[in-house]
Amino acid sequence: MEKDFRLADQKAFSGKPEDLEPLLREAELCFDVQPTIYDTANKKAMYIFALFQDKNAALWKEQYVRQRDGKTLCEGNLYANFKRTLIDNFKDVGSKDGAIANLNNINQGQQSVDTYNTRFRILVQKAGLDEQDNRDMLIHAYSRGLERSLAQNIIL
Repeated sequence: MEKDFRLADQKAFSGKPEDLEPLLREAELCFDVQPTIYDTANKKAMYIFALFQDKNAALWKEQYVRQRDGKTLCEGNLYANFKRTLIDNFKDVGSKDGAIANLNNINQGQQSVDTYNTRFRILVQKAGLDEQDNRDMLIHAYSRGLERSLAQNIIL
């Protein structure tokens, strides 16, 4: 029965750092569901590399495979090492800084307070800021972005 089990095709990796984590998460779900197929680190790496089809991703894969010539795809034959290499090489460097900059420039505008709150919380998470440690800065950024009349009503 398991032989007939087929998963939907996974989307190719764009090469964008922000797309790597979802790609790995989906691939690892596939590994969990089909453990007899993906039973070695190399098979897992090959599955992921099959998704590296576009521009930067394909170029990076080619360079990596060439560098590993004569060796297994995974350092120490461990999938965890391969995954760490991917994460280190596709870091979303600007994401944290961009989120902090966006926190400083966020504006409620014509949005509801609920929408503004959701956007604000997402930016705090992306920035990796601890709410307690950065309390004063976050309160300042939040209140500065609120619609002026609403902010005045809250203060009053």
